[in-house]
Amino acid sequence: MFKKVTAIILSAVMLLVPLTGCSMGAKKEIDSTVDWYLSTMTKLKYEKASEYVMGEDNNYLNYIPSGSDKQIVDALLANCEYEIGDETVSMADGEASADVTFTFADVHQLTEDGISVADLKSEIRKMKKTTEEVFTVDLIKDGSHWFIDPDSATEFMIFMGNMVEGLEVMGLSDTGALAYADQFVETLRSGDIDAAMEMNNGADLTLSGDFTYMYLYDMTGFYEAEGEMLADYYSSFDYTASIIDSQEDYIRVSLTGQAPDISQGMENLKNDMPVFAPLYGEALGDYFMDPLGYDYDSYDYDSVYISYLKLLGAAADYSTTTVPFSFELEIAERNNGELYISSMTDLIPASDAFSYGYLNYDNEIIIQVLDQLLEDGLITRATYEYDIDSYGLGTYVEGMLFTYSGTEMYNFDAYMDSDKITMNITTWGYYNTGDTFKYDVYIDGVQQPGNHTITVNGYDTDDIVLEYPLQNCELPAGDYVFDIYEEGGGTSNVIITISFHCDGIVMSENYHTSGVVYDTSDDFYSLSSYLSSDFIYETYNGYASTSDGMYIMINTWSFNTGLPSEYTYEITRDDEVVATGTAEYYNTYSDQIRISYREGRSGGLTPGVYIVTVYEPDGSVLCRVNYNVQ
Repeated sequence: MFKKVTAIILSAVMLLVPLTGCSMGAKKEIDSTVDWYLSTMTKLKYEKASEYVMGEDNNYLNYIPSGSDKQIVDALLANCEYEIGDETVSMADGEASADVTFTFADVHQLTEDGISVADLKSEIRKMKKTTEEVFTVDLIKDGSHWFIDPDSATEFMIFMGNMVEGLEVMGLSDTGALAYADQFVETLRSGDIDAAMEMNNGADLTLSGDFTYMYLYDMTGFYEAEGEMLADYYSSFDYTASIIDSQEDYIRVSLTGQAPDISQGMENLKNDMPVFAPLYGEALGDYFMDPLGYDYDSYDYDSVYISYLKLLGAAADYSTTTVPFSFELEIAERNNGELYISSMTDLIPASDAFSYGYLNYDNEIIIQVLDQLLEDGLITRATYEYDIDSYGLGTYVEGMLFTYSGTEMYNFDAYMDSDKITMNITTWGYYNTGDTFKYDVYIDGVQQPGNHTITVNGYDTDDIVLEYPLQNCELPAGDYVFDIYEEGGGTSNVIITISFHCDGIVMSENYHTSGVVYDTSDDFYSLSSYLSSDFIYETYNGYASTSDGMYIMINTWSFNTGLPSEYTYEITRDDEVVATGTAEYYNTYSDQIRISYREGRSGGLTPGVYIVTVYEPDGSVLCRVNYNVQ
């Protein structure tokens, strides 16, 4: 009976040996492999340890913690003790495992009362507070040798990383840096710009584009508006924070995610004109330019920048789509262990926000803005008309707003006479005498019959002069559009478009508005003329710019040297000669001549139609300037 039982037991043992047992030689080799691997890891020779991993697979290196977490893991491994315990072996499958008991410093107890990374590493070396952890190392047999399973090597690094994850360590650490980055974003979302600047070591927050070199008097107002704008922007910022570089003296954190699309938000915002117009108008400075001249001392840059920030914040609110976005914070530690931001990239990328490109809308949008501002009583009619002129959006003649656009358009003037409208178009290109341009005329969207052409009369000029005739001094009501086509009379490409609306006007006979009549003189290049004290300009050659009168500056093509040739002029008022004289030169070697006319010592002009005719030295007409003084 005893022998039978014994035989049964022996048979069972013999069946189990090939599956779970091993020879003393195999056990010794497994112990040696695990010991060699772990002793190499505790010496912090992470890469060398791959020699004991199957296929020398070093994928586990990707799971080594970074920054302060790595420093703590290094300290734990370098000061730990381990004991290889029970093993399980399957000779048939060529697999084995060994339970390893580690004795580590108990970092969770050590950090309960707050401790810096440096002090924690010191306490780990002392090993006064310890804890035991068990990890099972898996092995694979290759031929006659045992190696660490690559997956087990990876799991060991994850095991070590989990031991330090979430440690509340004072001072600079990966966990602390990530938390500090989150705190900074929450501060931005709250709009507390003072607190955000304090986190940035007390420095201004970095803003790109046109704010890079900004100097304002009212920084308090600016910071308040900046806080509101950043709150609008970051409230919709969905992000993930990650460590991208961790050094002993700094940790760089990247915040990457989706942010409001400022461009798309700005487009949405402009469709809500009652909201868009006041912000856009302020950002352009519509309220802050002197309507009587270029008085830059009255230009309120503080208010302009503040309004621009409000505009961007509103655009963030109006955005319905997002764009990829990221910025980086470099976080460092003060001597007292407090964290601060030592540097950062732009909080809002220049491509998304701080560029006045967002203010470069087409003329139609800007005119809509000015219309809304005028309708809401935020600007006067005088400011409205001044802004139209100063921003190059159009020209007012007899209450009609002439607007213009096109690839060849550089500048534009329009003048009314009793028999025609003269439109002087300054282009980017120089043309020759005889060059032709075709144009079409539309009234209320209906193309007018006729073959309309313009012929350049000057020599090497960049001016095209278009004259539209009036019948019986009358211009009927309607919306007028002039499409001018490319040189040569073709209709394949519109290079300039001019538009205006007329409510219907009847001109008096012999009526003229201020303007220039261009003759065939080869010497005439350009002219600037100003009338009365409404124009504020520098004083030159004793001409007081604030005195009522007319002031004319003419550029010729010829540089006059030595004793200059004389350019004479004649001034008529209502066809009666009131003055003649010789134009003055800006200096002896100049292509500019100047003419002024005032009545009496105190200045002034009698109402009437003035024509100033300027003559070449040979007696031919250089140009004529028309004024209508009322």
